Amino acid sequence: MNKIAVVFIHGLKGNSETWVNESGESLQKLLCENDAEIAEYCDFYEYNYFSKLIEFMNGFIAKQSFGFMKKIPLLNRFGGKSKTRKVKKNKTIEHLSSGLESELRVRFSEHKEIILIGHSMGGLVAKNLILSQFRSGNINNIKAYISMATPHHGSLQAMFLQASRNVHIKELQPLNEQTMKLDNEWGRNKKQLPSSLYIVGLDDEVVLPHCAIPNGADDSQIYKLNDVDHTHICKPENIECLSYILVKKLIKERVSGIVINNNYEDKKKRI
Repeated sequence: MNKIAVVFIHGLKGNSETWVNESGESLQKLLCENDAEIAEYCDFYEYNYFSKLIEFMNGFIAKQSFGFMKKIPLLNRFGGKSKTRKVKKNKTIEHLSSGLESELRVRFSEHKEIILIGHSMGGLVAKNLILSQFRSGNINNIKAYISMATPHHGSLQAMFLQASRNVHIKELQPLNEQTMKLDNEWGRNKKQLPSSLYIVGLDDEVVLPHCAIPNGADDSQIYKLNDVDHTHICKPENIECLSYILVKKLIKERVSGIVINNNYEDKKKRI
């Protein structure tokens, strides 16, 4: 299939709203509505996963407790979560990455290319997946990676939340063993990495600018955006915003290769 799968991966406490600006337009919508080739050759997909600071109310114990409480007339009137509701929990970056791998293998194995776009922790999930493929080789069509305010060297804000014992908070702390190992491996495999882009918000107080740049990144791959914070870096207000321009530029580069190849194949058929 001569199409590109563009996969968006949110971060801590994120969801589909991660990519939606104050006007109600998502980054995906802006890309499709303002470029005919992107709309024609790209399929957009969001990899959404459970991520909460406090997960107790979504766990197995809470589920069973609410089921018991609903049997008591006095407590039943207060409602509560259904016993049949799915149990959800925060998972490690490695586990989220393996889940993403399964999604890509099932949904996009026939696509010519895959572009991964990760915001904050989502960038680490994508990063871990890319590195894992050097070992397994299950997915060989990841051709580009866009990191948006990703804590490659951790987030200072995570230090203030470490009392929560949240697995995501633990992995996002500066000098976390797993995150440092991931970044060192990224630097060692620099020559094998897909086309990469690192977008940094200079007003980001969650992931400081120097923490959003991984080992081995070339200056030409790094873009530092003025007046852009952690939340708004991935939800540009319009097509004039630098974050939109940068994402579109990389996608267009990949689309151009497919268009050129299609034109060449059509020309061969006519000869």
